[in-house]
Amino acid sequence: MSTVQDLSKASLREIWRAAKSQAPPAAWAHMTGTAETGSTHRRNLRIFRSLLLKQRVLTGTSDADTSIDLFNQRLRSPILVAPIGSFYMIRPEADREVTEGAAQGGSMLFVSHASKTTVEGYAQEPHPPLVWMGYHMFGHEEVLAIAKQAETLGYAAVGVTIDNTQPTKLGDTVPESSRGGTRRGYTVTPKDIEQLRRETSLPLVVKGIMCQEDARLAVEAGADAVIVSNHGGRIADYSRSALEALPEVVEAVGRKSVVLADSGFRRGTDILKALALGAKAVLVGRPVWCGAAAGGAEGVTRVLEILREELRRSLVLCGVSSVDRVSREILIVDRDSPIQLN
Repeated sequence: MSTVQDLSKASLREIWRAAKSQAPPAAWAHMTGTAETGSTHRRNLRIFRSLLLKQRVLTGTSDADTSIDLFNQRLRSPILVAPIGSFYMIRPEADREVTEGAAQGGSMLFVSHASKTTVEGYAQEPHPPLVWMGYHMFGHEEVLAIAKQAETLGYAAVGVTIDNTQPTKLGDTVPESSRGGTRRGYTVTPKDIEQLRRETSLPLVVKGIMCQEDARLAVEAGADAVIVSNHGGRIADYSRSALEALPEVVEAVGRKSVVLADSGFRRGTDILKALALGAKAVLVGRPVWCGAAAGGAEGVTRVLEILREELRRSLVLCGVSSVDRVSREILIVDRDSPIQLN
């Protein structure tokens, strides 16, 4: 399957190159596409450069524990698989390959409502801890029904993605829905979160938070966790990066809920910076997609392994022995950074 000679030793750059050469052109264009000018996507990637890591090596730290507890699950690292509905565009069996790869990598898989695979299909063994994420564009009643189903099937949590009030765009085009036909937006209010909260006893996750106001409303409506995300730059053009919005969301709701981050994470150092700003864990999308395109389940596992090892190595070089000991003290703010640390 893979053009990489030895996938177990492949670098992230090699995996990205292999994915580009092996994925169907339409699938690659969909995965790499960003809204309108692409400003938000570029900012997601660029903003990481404005935060530096403070190296400390005289602490006696020789290794670091990357494991975390999340939604009553013990995970190998705070590196989670983001909900992506377009894995099917790689090949028909890609959803299952991503599930197996995430399980082998000790991760948690966030399942997209837009996926071709059913909520039952993801729950077939082997699978990692699962979180189902609904889209209200498919109907509020359907979200409630599938969330109940996910709870019955043993999912670790359920939730909704709320930033699709306007459809995803690739350049100036709104792509076809995974169910066929034109994508459409929808309205969402705190009442929708409250209704879902009443229907499930599982931890409730709300994705697509980019400001303190929405974070507070989501938590007041019953969210146990919020995901700071701009949908990878595929929704609003000229938006802040998720990393920029993260500190204010942590300040607003970090004592009342779990704060996760998503959008633009490519390296273990990116993940460490989000942890230092208060995120509990990080969702990774496009690198996992490339792992699946380059090598199926093995490619997904390899991507997760690389990111975890980069995170572990960076923790040691910052003199931090575990992810739960990470603080803002390891960060140095570049003078041109829009992120300011109190």
